[in-house]
Amino acid sequence: RVPRGRPTRDPVAGIVAGREGNRIVVKFRTFAGAREATVEVDEQTKFRRYAPDSVKFADARPSRLAEVSPGDQLRARGEKSANGLHVRAREVVFGTFVMKAGVVTEVDAAAGRILVSESGTRRPLRIAVTAASALKQMAGPPPMAAELNQMLERLPSIELAAIRPGSTIVVSSTKGATADQLTAIVLLANAEMLLRMAAAMPVESRMGRAPAPGGDSEMLSNLGIGGLMMQ
Repeated sequence: RVPRGRPTRDPVAGIVAGREGNRIVVKFRTFAGAREATVEVDEQTKFRRYAPDSVKFADARPSRLAEVSPGDQLRARGEKSANGLHVRAREVVFGTFVMKAGVVTEVDAAAGRILVSESGTRRPLRIAVTAASALKQMAGPPPMAAELNQMLERLPSIELAAIRPGSTIVVSSTKGATADQLTAIVLLANAEMLLRMAAAMPVESRMGRAPAPGGDSEMLSNLGIGGLMMQ
């Protein structure tokens, strides 16, 4: 049985590695290496799945355990064990997300739009920023032991106008209708240090996956950064 703990608002978050019965295994990582947690659900657990092309938690539709699939990003809140690696979930939200990284070429704060040259491919990306988007900014090297999603949530928020052309960003989004248009869920500015540290990780620590041909964007997707800002 899952060790008993106490209710907490600090969630367990990661990429779904698999599920068996009423348990979901998620993988997440710190800069010190990959870790694994177990989410236990029951008939009282509330499931929600993010809708395509929407970053609003309010638009997430009711779902169920059977719709959770390997590769989904998932966040669960409930009663955590003392070591934080097990949770009896009261609430689960999940979805399929994409991660992109690139250099800002244009910012239109009035229109809520950023143009980006994607890392690795140099393809142009159009990123819409809405009132529901979370804009964060790194101010220095991340703590080596930090769990990345929790680290992101603690970073200071910024306004879109503070982002300048030439800066490097990382953005998460739901999968939209076209590959070159995204609506930001989480947008991280000043992300050069994060990309350098991610590139330096040994292959075996990247969730056990080999580097993908998409460069920085695929590598960041493997890390499972950001996408699920549970309210």
